[in-house]
Amino acid sequence: PIVMAILPPPTTEEKALPGWCPRILTQTMYFPGTPPPLVGPNRDTGDGPPGWQVVCWWRASPLLCELLQKPKTEWPPHLKLWREYVEGAETASVLNGSLKGVGSVANIHQENIGLPRLLHQFNAKPVLMAAAAPPWGGDRQGVVHVSRNEDYLEFGLDVGADFAATSNHALFRLLPKLPRLVMDIAWIVEGRAPESLPENVLAAMRLNHLDFEAQAWGVEDWLRGPGGFSSGESP
Repeated sequence: PIVMAILPPPTTEEKALPGWCPRILTQTMYFPGTPPPLVGPNRDTGDGPPGWQVVCWWRASPLLCELLQKPKTEWPPHLKLWREYVEGAETASVLNGSLKGVGSVANIHQENIGLPRLLHQFNAKPVLMAAAAPPWGGDRQGVVHVSRNEDYLEFGLDVGADFAATSNHALFRLLPKLPRLVMDIAWIVEGRAPESLPENVLAAMRLNHLDFEAQAWGVEDWLRGPGGFSSGESP
């Protein structure tokens, strides 16, 4: 049977949010069981071992609810960027590509952790969720799959299809090391004009010794409630 997630009821502060602002932000990422080939056609998505679906969520923080009660002229730049993204990213591909992720391994200097040198080089560096710029020039097109209703905004990424093959292979080699890592991942909407700066973190999470091979337990009860999801907040 299909188990549907039950969203928590809105708080008093969330009920006062303006119509454009979703009270819940959801991230869905699919990691393939094997990376795509470096040379040749893309692997058929129906072939190979099953992958992993990683779902995270955040709900509007009291700080966000408080800021949105102020006149728009008093909003910080990153809040204006968030509104632009919410209202346009579902249909505007260049705006869609302004979402960027930042991954940081908190214990990267731990002895004998065995991480590749490339990860040290790019640790805590922002990465745009956008395709490479076309060779003839022009803007980078976003690869984020955005879905919106009046209560939530969901953004999805298919790592196998949306990321470069080299990135897929690097992530795949990292999987066996995840149980030893403490990783912080943050999402930011990129500011592309002076008046859109400084940027700020939209939502963040910590992956603490994540083990994809571990046996999941209690998932259906967790999704069903009684209170729905446990609390999560986005700033």
